[in-house]
Amino acid sequence: MTVKIEIQPWMTDPDTVAVMEGLHKGGGKARFVGGCVRDALLNRPIGDIDIATDLSPQQVIDTLESANIRCVPTGIHHGTITAVRNHKPFEITTLRQDVETDGRRAVVAFTDDWQEDAARRDFTMNALYLNSDGSVLDFFNGVEDARTGHIRFVGNAKVRLEEDVLRLLRYFRFFAHYGKGKPDAEAIAACQSMASSLPRLAAERIRVELVKLLFAPDPVPSIRLMQQCGVLEHLSTAGPIHLHEGDVEHLVHLIRLEKETDGRPDAIRRLAALVYDVMDEGMSEEHARALRLSNEERYRFVTILGKHFNGLDIGNQLFFEQYYRVGPDRMMDICLVALAAEAPGHWYNIMRYARTVGHPEFTLQGRDALALGVAKGERMGQLLQTVKAWWVASGFKPSREACAAKLAELVHGTE
Repeated sequence: MTVKIEIQPWMTDPDTVAVMEGLHKGGGKARFVGGCVRDALLNRPIGDIDIATDLSPQQVIDTLESANIRCVPTGIHHGTITAVRNHKPFEITTLRQDVETDGRRAVVAFTDDWQEDAARRDFTMNALYLNSDGSVLDFFNGVEDARTGHIRFVGNAKVRLEEDVLRLLRYFRFFAHYGKGKPDAEAIAACQSMASSLPRLAAERIRVELVKLLFAPDPVPSIRLMQQCGVLEHLSTAGPIHLHEGDVEHLVHLIRLEKETDGRPDAIRRLAALVYDVMDEGMSEEHARALRLSNEERYRFVTILGKHFNGLDIGNQLFFEQYYRVGPDRMMDICLVALAAEAPGHWYNIMRYARTVGHPEFTLQGRDALALGVAKGERMGQLLQTVKAWWVASGFKPSREACAAKLAELVHGTE
């Protein structure tokens, strides 16, 4: 099946045209493939530009380098070369067919058959090829599936999952971002039967899919499906995640609060809401490491679940100390998740405080101590730290002049 879409600016960008023309001059065919085609079809923003070709990886390198386009062999054993022109990357993959799979990785052979390449892809909406003239090559009714939000595996769903069980998590992620109506019955049955195979995946691969899923405008329908299929029990390599109906309701409430406040979906904040009732700070640290969250993600996750502000009122010295430690952005995370999981309490007051105060800046520096005759060294650091602690405990209210006077008082008092 072939349909046409309107040619879009990214397709006629000079760098894109140069790469495509370079491949064609090498004697091969080249077509856009995967996500950029799917999103162009649905009028969504385009991310990475991926290209499929019947040229071998070495032919891709030879023909593009002859056109002064840099090539990086990012996945050459699997047929993937990254072309870079004017700092823009284009992932170019030779048409492939699977020779052997073990549920985690595949041994591939190169081919010149476009339908064979399409047959090894996960979902019909991802098995689409776009020519530079706007014509879409579609072997498995992927255009219709994309437009109707029908997330359907190419071929037999169970076989697709046996080839690579990561596709199980990808199914729920795609359903969250692109799905409409009832999920595909064959896909759900296959996911349910293969859920126990998820621990075979590296934690990093699990983390990537989970975070992408939670970035969806409303991931709740997918989360509920994952619950029903037993998928959530196997997501963490440190131990199963057991969620009750109320935990998912926390996520429902958080999404509503996000729309009312900062308006942005946030995956780490949403993950924290899902496990708010079952995790303390120690558990959250262990869980974050098991999911291989990045250092920044782990810090946010653990901070939200630390619950250091529970029972603290604005004006309490410990409140000011904790607020200065986490900052206004993390404070908003803490408040939104707490509001989603608990009665309003004082969280709205803290949110207003965070918006008003922002991130207080302590402006005294070493030169202020030098001006008072304090030499560089440990004593200078201790004096400045003492003034800062006083300023924080005072709710960040003392002015720079007041802080300087406090520093002078300490200096003269210790001479």
